[in-house]
Amino acid sequence: MKKFFVKALLFLALMVAGDFVLGSVFDMWFSKMTDGSVGRNNYICNSMTEDILVFGSSRARHHYDTKILSDSLGMSCYNLGQDGCGILLSYGRLMMVMNNHKPKVVICDISGYDIEKSDNIVQIHALKPYYSKAPELSTLFHDVDSTEPIKMMSRLYRYNTDYVHNPKALFKSASKVKYKPDKLFGYKPIKEKFDPMKIRKSREDGPVPEWNVDSLKITYLQRFVDCLGDDVVTVFVASPFWYGRKQYDVSLIEDFCKKNNIAFADFQSDTLFVHNNSLFVDGTHLNVHGAEIFTNKVVDLVKSQIESRKLTK
Repeated sequence: MKKFFVKALLFLALMVAGDFVLGSVFDMWFSKMTDGSVGRNNYICNSMTEDILVFGSSRARHHYDTKILSDSLGMSCYNLGQDGCGILLSYGRLMMVMNNHKPKVVICDISGYDIEKSDNIVQIHALKPYYSKAPELSTLFHDVDSTEPIKMMSRLYRYNTDYVHNPKALFKSASKVKYKPDKLFGYKPIKEKFDPMKIRKSREDGPVPEWNVDSLKITYLQRFVDCLGDDVVTVFVASPFWYGRKQYDVSLIEDFCKKNNIAFADFQSDTLFVHNNSLFVDGTHLNVHGAEIFTNKVVDLVKSQIESRKLTK
């Protein structure tokens, strides 16, 4: 029995040591990467200094042209939009950015990802490698899943399991797209033409969807705003849909913005974009031309807020 316990302790010690060593290798590996999605995340979490930050889902990433925002407003700009994610990821990234830099303007594109119930742990998955970068991340992961802080004790767990089981996937993700923050600054234009096959008839003709509200996301939406404070010009925007009607009832967001004295603009049914095939690639995402027109509208909105707040450029 004594030998069994000795062997068990030895095995456990080897497991802990192996996890530490391999986790340290991944830490070093990730920290040096400047390409692809990993390089983009490293830049956002470690090196960001831009004055204007855009947060949101894929609609944020494809709808806000950083060059137009920067040139028109006379400030540097970066687009932190992430496909399939919303306020939980935005909050985590903001916490890491705020460790080194406080922006002057924040534009938050509101979508269902920011309010509706979904698989929240998937939405903050990209934050796992940076778990130790900001104390607020521990609270975020605990609030999403109370078992996560325990799992995070494993250095390897903090990395995508696909990368752990298949290291080639890491190189593939890093080399697939050469990430150069000095060019597009996070913005990802879509140059494809409109595809009518991607239009969902049920969305166009059916009733306006109701929010299946996630109270945790509402909590973090408030924390996101509270973190910025009164000295940051904060603008919430619901960007256009092709369908020509309200895709979501935004009254909850409107009330939230009024409560927090935040500017809110709803472009979901802007007649300039309604059923305008030349400006969309599908019912949800603007193409590069549509993004250019829309971004100029956002510029006007931000300019009015800057003027009213007398922000010093």
